[in-house]
Amino acid sequence: MNRTRPTAASIAELVSGARNRELAWPDIVVDYAWLPPWEGQTEVRPNRVKVVFSAHNDVAVEHEGIVQDVRVRPGSAYLMGTGATRLLRTREHSDTLDMYPDLELLTAEAEARGLVGFAIEPTMGPGRTEAFDVHPIFLGLAHKFRQACIGTIALSDIEASTLACRLIDGILSLHGSSRKVKTTGKLDTAKLKAVCDRVEENLTSKLSLPFLARVCELSPWHFAVQFKAATGLSPGQYVLGRRLELAKRLVLTTDLSVWNIAWSVGFENISHFRRQFRSHLGFLPGELRRATNQRLPG
Repeated sequence: MNRTRPTAASIAELVSGARNRELAWPDIVVDYAWLPPWEGQTEVRPNRVKVVFSAHNDVAVEHEGIVQDVRVRPGSAYLMGTGATRLLRTREHSDTLDMYPDLELLTAEAEARGLVGFAIEPTMGPGRTEAFDVHPIFLGLAHKFRQACIGTIALSDIEASTLACRLIDGILSLHGSSRKVKTTGKLDTAKLKAVCDRVEENLTSKLSLPFLARVCELSPWHFAVQFKAATGLSPGQYVLGRRLELAKRLVLTTDLSVWNIAWSVGFENISHFRRQFRSHLGFLPGELRRATNQRLPG
């Protein structure tokens, strides 16, 4: 896939929800969508992991005939199996990425781990959850695939396949299965969750590698290696992605100037902030505000 700079028309098309951006490789298909507030009935495709970059307080979803109102933290993930699921309502703009692993590859890996007849168990269901939460591995992968979908990076087949294998490992780990690997100092899901929670709590504060490494009692170097092995992103790339997501929410929901938003999430150079914002999200802060009819303060 070639890198492409978004045009004014493609930005307007994307933020209006006119189309999704889908990319396919041999081991995975991903589908990125930016959608306006919506109400109706839309059938959703099965066997996927969905990451929601945006925050939502009241999303109505029907799963196997039962309607649930769900709260969604920014960066949350949820799984869908084969059960019938329909999206009924979302009150805010939604920014999402769906990841569809190759089912033959998923089944083969599950059987290699002793999970015969494996099927993705959905996050939703009677009495299961009223709120979706962050899964660090899925979120890290989604950040990478979203950049591919908006054309700011290109992924080769082998790069996409490597990410697909991480996705499958993340899915199977939720079912109590993991590869037989040396576990001493391993950054497991619980430790990843603790680190990512600490990042979210400090997006507008100074962060350092030793500070994050202490959360999981690892050396900074070992932590950095393990974090990237688990998520596909370095700690710095992950923090940058989360800060830009916060900046996007501030662009959409406040009257703060772009300069003040950039400063609040740790950027001292406004040009650098704009470049990073476009690289990660596909458009500039001002373009996003204009396309969504937000007023840009003078």
